[in-house]
Amino acid sequence: MVRGSKFDQAEFVEAALVLLSEGGPTAVTMAAIARRSGAPTGSIYHRFPSRSAVVAAAWLRALTAFADEIEAALGTLRPDIAAMALIAWSRSHPREARALFLNEPAGLFDTAPPDDLSAAIRAQEARIETAFRCRLDRSPAAGVHRAEAFARLRFAIIDGPIALIRPYLQSGEPLPAFIDKLAAELQRMESRAAE
Repeated sequence: MVRGSKFDQAEFVEAALVLLSEGGPTAVTMAAIARRSGAPTGSIYHRFPSRSAVVAAAWLRALTAFADEIEAALGTLRPDIAAMALIAWSRSHPREARALFLNEPAGLFDTAPPDDLSAAIRAQEARIETAFRCRLDRSPAAGVHRAEAFARLRFAIIDGPIALIRPYLQSGEPLPAFIDKLAAELQRMESRAAE
């Protein structure tokens, strides 16, 4: 009779995501994942070939959730929805926001993650890029070079809001209401510049 596994892959990914959001890449060790999940280290290695694989799975989970949100927001016809999407998502997904917006992908891995996880991460990044390009195609900026329009849109929807929320993510404080007003102002400045 085959005995069922007591621990599953999702538990290890969740533990890695929590560790990444709380302490950055150096906090995500196999021993720490084992402690956090209550599983023996061997159970983790049974499902993931390396630390980089479980970190990549955690990163992919957070990135996919964010890509879902930002893709939907960019698909709307209302620029204010897209501009507020990152902040709203960060409030409802603080762990994922801390993991994504406080860590640089280049510093996550001690060895290359498995090819399938690397490809899946690239696919989510491409989804976000495609959503921005589709948004630009629907509302081209008059008299603005496409590269400039893309940079402005990305700043108003991603880079600017991340800069606004990063100090609060670092300190663990809730995002204050005035962040929404600042993000809306960024979006209005981008909209006026694109006209």
